[in-house]
Amino acid sequence: MKINIFIPVVMILSILGCQKETDNIYSTLEFNHVNKKILDYLNVLDSVYFAKEEKVKILCTSYPHLYRYEYIPALLKVVPEKYNKENLLNELDFTMHYYQDKLRIDCHHLIVNKAITS
Repeated sequence: MKINIFIPVVMILSILGCQKETDNIYSTLEFNHVNKKILDYLNVLDSVYFAKEEKVKILCTSYPHLYRYEYIPALLKVVPEKYNKENLLNELDFTMHYYQDKLRIDCHHLIVNKAITS
């Protein structure tokens, strides 16, 4: 009788183990996809071949949105023990300030003006 109970329990545990591994693989793939987008944005910001308007759009809108709502959650799924949301938001803030200074773009001024004209 113990064998009859043991076999279904082992099967369920095996399925749950495979599910966790599948979730880890999916999380890693999701992170890699988002990370590539982040790197693409940073490459545009570092390039001399893109118009300032494109850089403004990326720096003030696309990059921070992607970082906050896709990159941070994806990274925390893959390595939650290594990072925390607060530190990652500080990194975003640092990166934003760096590129705003480097490219002489004031995202705050643009956001305020957009809100006033809307």
